[in-house]
Amino acid sequence: MIKYINNLFILEMKHSSYVFTGGDIPVGLYWGEKLHGEELGPLTGKKGSSSFDPDPDRNREEYGFWDSYSVLESCLKVAYPTTRQLNMKFLDYTIHTEGASAEEGHSGETLKEILTLRFRNLDTPLIAEVIYEVYPEYDIIGRSMRLTNEGDTVVIENLKSGSVSIPPQAGYRVRYVSGRWAAEFHVNDQYLTDGAFTIQSRTGNTGPHFNPAFALDDGTATEKAGKVWFGLLGYSGNWQITFEKAPFQNVKVTGGISNFDFSCTLEKGGSIRTPVLTVGFTTGGYGAMSRNLHAFENKQILPAAKPGRVLYNSWEATGFDVRVESQKELARRAAGMGVELFVVDDGWFGQRHSDRAGLGDWYVNREKFPQGLGELITCVKGLGMDFGIWVEPESVNPDSDLYRSHPDWVYRFENREPRMARNQYTLNISKPEVQRFILDFMTKLLGGEPGHYVYKMGHE
Repeated sequence: MIKYINNLFILEMKHSSYVFTGGDIPVGLYWGEKLHGEELGPLTGKKGSSSFDPDPDRNREEYGFWDSYSVLESCLKVAYPTTRQLNMKFLDYTIHTEGASAEEGHSGETLKEILTLRFRNLDTPLIAEVIYEVYPEYDIIGRSMRLTNEGDTVVIENLKSGSVSIPPQAGYRVRYVSGRWAAEFHVNDQYLTDGAFTIQSRTGNTGPHFNPAFALDDGTATEKAGKVWFGLLGYSGNWQITFEKAPFQNVKVTGGISNFDFSCTLEKGGSIRTPVLTVGFTTGGYGAMSRNLHAFENKQILPAAKPGRVLYNSWEATGFDVRVESQKELARRAAGMGVELFVVDDGWFGQRHSDRAGLGDWYVNREKFPQGLGELITCVKGLGMDFGIWVEPESVNPDSDLYRSHPDWVYRFENREPRMARNQYTLNISKPEVQRFILDFMTKLLGGEPGHYVYKMGHE
C-alpha cells in the first residue's frame, strides 16, 4: 500500500517498508523491515552538519537531478546551449493500482501499485516522471523515469533509472557476479569504504563478464538468514550500478544506463523512459532473496509462460557438419530418450562450414539438405517432437554474400573499419532496410511450417 502523510511517501509491503520525503528533492529516509506508525517520527529529523560539509540529505536523493549541489552520482544531467544546471520543481503525484480479478485465478489480489512523481524544470518545459512500481506481495519495487521534452532540443548526458538509500551502517558488503565464456557467474564480495564502487558493462550487449545485478548485506548474511538488499537492472546495453558511501555513513546505490560514450538528443515533443531497476529487501538471507525473485518472475514477468520442454540440440554431436541424414538419426535417438523439442543448431545455411563464413546468408545449404528443411521437419514431427532451428539475425560474417552486398549495414564509425568479435560484425538494426531484411528472411524461414519453435542463440 502506498500512502502520502505529512510530506512522507510510505510504501508498505508484505514484510518491508520504504519511506522517502516529498518535495523538490525527495530524500530516502528508510528501507528495511516493516515499520509501524510510531517509528516514523525519528526518521524525519534534520541531520546536523558543519557548514564546511555538503548537505548530508543530498547524499540520499531518490532521483538526483544534477543542479551542481549534489556531489554523489546523479541520475539526470542535461546540456542546454546556455546551462547544464537543472532546476527541477515538484508538480504533483498520482497513485493507481493494477490488480487482477478472482476470475483470472489471482483471488482478487493486488498485483501492483504505481506511484508517479512529476517534476518540471523551471528554466525549460522539461518534464520528468519518477516512477515506483510496488509489488507488495514480493517486497519488490521497480524504479524508472520517463523524460518528456516540451521545449527546445536538449542533450541528455546522464540518464539513470533511480537511486536507493541503505540505512547508515559500517561494514556493508556488495555481492556481485563476473566471469568469462565457459567460466560464468563467479561470486565476488566487495566491502564498502568511503567513496564509490562501480560494476558496469561497456561492451554494448549482454555477456558473461558482468551481470547487472547485486546483493548487499552487513557482512553477516547467510543463505538462510540475514538482511539483504538486492537489485537487478533490466537492460542489455551499456549499464552502470554505483555504490557510494559518504563520510556520514549514508550508502546510496544508483543504477541505469552507463554514461560512458552516452549522449541522447531529445527534440521537442520527444520522450524517453529508462530501463527498470528492480530492487527488493528480505530478512531471510540469500535463499529468501532467490525465492522471492523466482516467484516474482514467474508471477509478474512471465505469468503465462509454459514449462520448458525437454530439448535436444544438435551442436555437440555434429558441430557445423549439419546434414539431413545424420540429423534424422539424431532425431530418432532423441525421440527415444523422451525429447520434446529437436533443435538444429549452427551450420544449416549458406556456406557455413566454420564460424568464419556464411553468417547472414539465411538460405538452406542444398549440399547438406538437398530437399530443403522439409525432409528433416517431417521426420522430426513424425517422431512426435517439435522442430526448432538456430538463427542469429543480428550478426554477419565479413565472408558472406550479405556483407559483400551491404557493408554499410553493420555498426561502424564513418571511414573506420568496423570492430569484429567471434569473426563477425553486428548489423545496425536501427536501419529500416536491415529491419526489412530480417523480417523478410524470418518470415520465409517460418512461413512454410507454421507453429515451429525457433531457437535463438545470441552471442556466447
